[in-house]
Amino acid sequence: MKKLLLLLLTALVMAACSFSPAVNTQPAAPEIDISNLATLSENYILPVIFLRGATQESWSNAEELLPDNFITMYGYSAVWSANIPESEIENENEIPYYYEDANKLEDYVQHYFDVSTEHLRKATEYSPERNAYRFNMSGVGFVYDPQVLRAEYDNATGELLLHIDSGYEETRSGEAATLTIKIDDNGFTYVGNVRHE
Repeated sequence: MKKLLLLLLTALVMAACSFSPAVNTQPAAPEIDISNLATLSENYILPVIFLRGATQESWSNAEELLPDNFITMYGYSAVWSANIPESEIENENEIPYYYEDANKLEDYVQHYFDVSTEHLRKATEYSPERNAYRFNMSGVGFVYDPQVLRAEYDNATGELLLHIDSGYEETRSGEAATLTIKIDDNGFTYVGNVRHE
């Protein structure tokens, strides 16, 4: 009987030692320094600086933005700033064009926006025959440069609000829009914008 009690007691002690209370395994929210406006601009404004509607129109669903604007955004970030070999440029009526694989472009855009492939393929420069997007390589301009004036971050929801100016030197006085960004461990997505003008 003593031997049985000793075995039972040993089993209970071992079970107690192996028990550990539930641990919160949810990853910690990323650190966001809302006082570092330059870094916020670099990290969150720069990717969409060339997508005209993202910060210059009010929207709450990415499908409200023109598909051509998403293509332009990709063009600035991955085509016009890249060193495309001459052999990959095609001349059509004396205009140089570069064709980018549709899946590559769509993956890039959908990393930042909850937008359907069908919506993107409504763009005028989408070629269904080639399953590619066409970029005019004649040259591009740039004058729009919005700055973050202040920011708010909600740890509970993971939402970052960036209050930005107009993006144009002559009208920089005051907040022109509030861009909402959802941040999680996989990165971030743009979820809406409100214009104040």
